[in-house]
Amino acid sequence: MQSNYPNFQTGQLIRSSATQNPFVDHYGVILVDRAGSVTVLHNKGFATPKRTPINEYLLRRKFVRLEDSPLVGKTVDQILTRYDQVCKHQAFSLFGYNCEHFVDCMTGQTLRSEQMIWWGLFLGAILIGSILLYLKLKSKTS
Repeated sequence: MQSNYPNFQTGQLIRSSATQNPFVDHYGVILVDRAGSVTVLHNKGFATPKRTPINEYLLRRKFVRLEDSPLVGKTVDQILTRYDQVCKHQAFSLFGYNCEHFVDCMTGQTLRSEQMIWWGLFLGAILIGSILLYLKLKSKTS
């Protein structure tokens, strides 16, 4: 399966979409060991972050793209040290520490989830539209 994808480099970020829910993306950090085996370090919902072989990782996900990150050029051991010292001990939270937050932690970025922002705006617009429609219909029946 690995030959169907670009050459993976340790420290790259992988973006994939869930096959069950293509509107939600999942992110992880690529690790390539000395033998060439590719794994993904990722924060899997409601569990501690884990390291998953790429073939297993992509069983229920569709590959979207790879992105270079500040971790490219670091060794697997350096990345795992950062994980152990900084990012391992934070518990998963959909709003506070999801896969996007995990990748930000690993790369030393400010924690944020663009998907949560966009989903919040989308759901907020639906809520406001529903309230306005309700008020309009209520005013016509009064």
